[in-house]
Amino acid sequence: MENGSVWDITSNDQFKTIEKKLLIQLPKSRNYHTFLTNNRVLNFVKDDISSNIIQYRKSLNNQNHSKIKKSSVQFKVKIDAGSFPGLHFKHGIQVGSIFWLVFGQYEFHNPLNAQPITKSSTMLWFSNKQRWRRGPDLPLSPESFSNFCSSSLNSTAILFVFLHAYQYQYGDHFVTKVAIFNFQYKVWTDIPKMKEKLQDYYLECTMATFFNKETRPRVVVVFNEFQKNMKTLYSVDLNLNNDATWKQESIWFQSEDIGM
Repeated sequence: MENGSVWDITSNDQFKTIEKKLLIQLPKSRNYHTFLTNNRVLNFVKDDISSNIIQYRKSLNNQNHSKIKKSSVQFKVKIDAGSFPGLHFKHGIQVGSIFWLVFGQYEFHNPLNAQPITKSSTMLWFSNKQRWRRGPDLPLSPESFSNFCSSSLNSTAILFVFLHAYQYQYGDHFVTKVAIFNFQYKVWTDIPKMKEKLQDYYLECTMATFFNKETRPRVVVVFNEFQKNMKTLYSVDLNLNNDATWKQESIWFQSEDIGM
């Protein structure tokens, strides 16, 4: 939640009844990203990595949380046009035992120009070695996309859909690139986009991965076109050659107060 509280919410009857309990209260100074380790431990990372990673696990002595020592990083930079408190990351993506922080921004403390400056820098957290290192660069410059969605395909690969605006925040958004990054080979591979052209004054997407009996990944992507008040659901089949088949599964409309 926005106040830093983390809740466990469960329902066994299609949300007719909901049970919730407070798991942990995090210090609320910035946003958090979350990932899960193999031993079912929840990890909470500040978006600026300025504090040690907080871990949550159920224990017998009620000491359910702890901190990973030396897991914080300090980013400092001084630019003549203004001061920047540090780099913070908008997205966190888990792939296997690696957690990837992507789409870094410096907040610009200047009342005459509040536009944040975006950086292509990314950071990787290795759960097994418990250390940070700089991550791979994205295939596009920060000026070439305004947002993206992503999902892990397996323990080494992540699929990205990049969205771009003609003019940052004010122009129409559209899908500019679809690509896979493979950590094993450290390469980006372009993937065909859907045939339909999606365009809106503000476009968002969200993505999830499923696996069939042959363990081939099947991805679903929902695009939210705000001006049209329309959601479009696509399924994406990926073959061994990293080719993609897009299928439009559903379109629906919702009023603005419902949201995505």
